Amino acid sequence: MINPLMLSGEISQLNEYIWFAGQSNSAGRAESVDLTGSLSYLASPLVVNGNTAYIRNYATNPTTYETLEAGVNTSDVAGRYGSELKFAYDYLVNKNRDLHILKMAVGGEPISSFADNTTYYNYIVNQTNAIKAADPLARFQTLVWIQGESDGGNTGYADKLRNLISRFRRDISPNLRVVIVQMIDCQTGVADLSSLQNEQLEVSNDDTRNILIPKGVSDTCRDTLHFSDNKYFEISDELTNLV
Repeated sequence: MINPLMLSGEISQLNEYIWFAGQSNSAGRAESVDLTGSLSYLASPLVVNGNTAYIRNYATNPTTYETLEAGVNTSDVAGRYGSELKFAYDYLVNKNRDLHILKMAVGGEPISSFADNTTYYNYIVNQTNAIKAADPLARFQTLVWIQGESDGGNTGYADKLRNLISRFRRDISPNLRVVIVQMIDCQTGVADLSSLQNEQLEVSNDDTRNILIPKGVSDTCRDTLHFSDNKYFEISDELTNLV
């Protein structure tokens, strides 16, 4: 389902646009087949009380919006979803208006894949500019960054992340809130995990606009690299409290 506002060129009545960027845990590694029973409300296309969560995902629909649906357009791998799913549902319920999510996340990518003038970074800039041109009321307040597994054990991650955040604010919004999701202890497949976690914490303390979703004592993983469904839901809840 395509957002008719974007096809007609009309200005959308809602101006909330949120970026999700990074690698596999940002792209989404939770399985949509698990959305049964008490979670079945998240399995359908996200339309709640006439309000819709739209997604424009580099991996599935890079230039158009579709109604967000778990496993269809929520990852770079079919049948999977990430932290945007429950967050989007709760947003529709709590805010009672539409939401637009943009996603630039691909599994296995180091932070260098988001260097200036790379394909991935240019996608973020170009899509942001296109939206601003189509919607003068567009509001970009939040970008969620989930990445680091591919950079574990490497030196200089903190400075690379600082540089990336600086460019996000240069090219998206000067007051952009950048949410850094810290790696969690069960990600034992990440080299020198504790150093990476410390660097993420360090960068989050640089600026009040940098927000850390920290590791917790109840964090769980699907495997040695990827978050569990429950961890994604915890991230979603933290984002709901921020936005």
